[in-house]
Amino acid sequence: MRLDKFIANNSSYSRTEVKRLIKNKTVCVDKKITTDPSFTVTNLNTVRIDGEIIEAIKPLYIMLNKPTGYVCANKDNIHSPVVDLITEQHARQSDQTPPKYRAQSLQIAGRLDVDTTGLVLLTDNGEWNHRVTSPNKACFKRYRVKLEKPLDDAAIKLLSEGVMLHGEKAATLPATVELISNTEVLLSIQEGRFHQVKRMFVKVGTCVVKLHREAIGAIELDTNLKPGQWRHLTNEEIEAIN
Repeated sequence: MRLDKFIANNSSYSRTEVKRLIKNKTVCVDKKITTDPSFTVTNLNTVRIDGEIIEAIKPLYIMLNKPTGYVCANKDNIHSPVVDLITEQHARQSDQTPPKYRAQSLQIAGRLDVDTTGLVLLTDNGEWNHRVTSPNKACFKRYRVKLEKPLDDAAIKLLSEGVMLHGEKAATLPATVELISNTEVLLSIQEGRFHQVKRMFVKVGTCVVKLHREAIGAIELDTNLKPGQWRHLTNEEIEAIN
């Protein structure tokens, strides 16, 4: 990894500040002053700024129980972004809150609409995020859906086989539909098209009244998390996405 990127990724310094620090000869690699921002750093090197060691920070993996009214973004001019919830106030009691500069750089692995609630995963590990979101990985997401009108057998069959949505070139991949009641279902899909769940139910003659995501792959939303609360993922949960 480039020296400037390593420092920026593992400290609160911006890229501009890092370049200035390097130019001013305050950065050492293995006790030697280094003025080349592109110098390659490995896990065998020791990087210091003014004598202080910059250690590689472990990636963050966070589970959030998203409430309504929040947008899955880092910044937004209309709604509050979900990263604003990654604070000590909203943490599960035992979880250590990351510094603000790291929370603001989190990537959202699987976005939800403003009015949709439930499981959101956040990370600063781009490769792990890709494994969650890439269509090629076929990572199933399970939703609890409350409907305006009941589904008939024909609608369930159509959803299970795949539906052609307006403006799309291909039908949705087969979904799993489990009836909870006449107007409540569990729907599992392996795609993430724009407003996909809502559009699928409109296509079969009903509307979504309430939408809540319960699981992404093998990661289940922690039922102990209240809306707006978050916690770090366990090692088992992190490794479940492969």
